[in-house]
Amino acid sequence: MSWQLLPTGEMTLHLRINPQHPWQPYFDFPDLMVENEDERMSQGWATYRSLLKTGQWQLIPSGPGAGN
Repeated sequence: MSWQLLPTGEMTLHLRINPQHPWQPYFDFPDLMVENEDERMSQGWATYRSLLKTGQWQLIPSGPGAGN
């Protein structure tokens, strides 16, 4: 998982199934998205928290010098 900018300038959760695949916005993976039960939280943040809790996903730094 990585937080990256969309062309619109919005910071959005991106996912990739394995390191050889390109990063894609989380909404390209509807089977991994979770319903947002807290209106103060974005659906991307809710999905991030849910995936992180599984222990099968990790956050990869993004941006200049991050090497991704």
